[in-house]
Amino acid sequence: MGPSTAPCGVRTVSAATTEVGAKLVLVGDPAQIGVVQGPGGMLAHLTAQLPRIELTRIHRFTHDWEAAASLHLRDGDHRALAAYDRHGRIHAHSSGDDAADAVFEQWQTGTHSGRDVLMMARSWTDVTALSLRARAAAERDGQIHGPTLLDDGNRCWRAGDVLLTRRNNPRIRLSDGDQLRNGDRFTILAATNHGDLLVASRCGRGTTVLPADYVPFR
Repeated sequence: MGPSTAPCGVRTVSAATTEVGAKLVLVGDPAQIGVVQGPGGMLAHLTAQLPRIELTRIHRFTHDWEAAASLHLRDGDHRALAAYDRHGRIHAHSSGDDAADAVFEQWQTGTHSGRDVLMMARSWTDVTALSLRARAAAERDGQIHGPTLLDDGNRCWRAGDVLLTRRNNPRIRLSDGDQLRNGDRFTILAATNHGDLLVASRCGRGTTVLPADYVPFR
């Protein structure tokens, strides 16, 4: 790709790596859903213009049918829907409200049985509504308790609240010795007088302290 056709950001990074004698490797899936209301398409453009290496073996699925269905889904092939339907993965409802109710009920059932369950929704409005219902249920069950530890002006954070980290930080270490990563989920245990949060990993990686200047809403 010539300098005139490369996106500005790629030219900048490419120039910097060339200057120090490093190699620039871009990793990703050009068929992945793009950023909502944001720019995208750069990776698809680059894969069409530059040499590339593609993975051909799927490792993340236990069932062979699901691996095949994921490829059909990626390609926009309707056969993916038939496969998911045959294996009981599609649950039809007459309205969006009914679907949201079913999602919440399944989440609550799984949570009460001790499973780590996630809810997903199609819009921020639905996500907010489901989150509020989940938090109210956790308060009724006593999972969220005690006084307010932190207040960001929109939400009061208490012991038992669950938060999702948004940035990698190699200086913050968990009990297992690994660094804090984007997408880690934690349960809040307590707060210090300086606004730091003591949190416990939701996937068994131990505890850590999130400094006040890192806390997601700061």
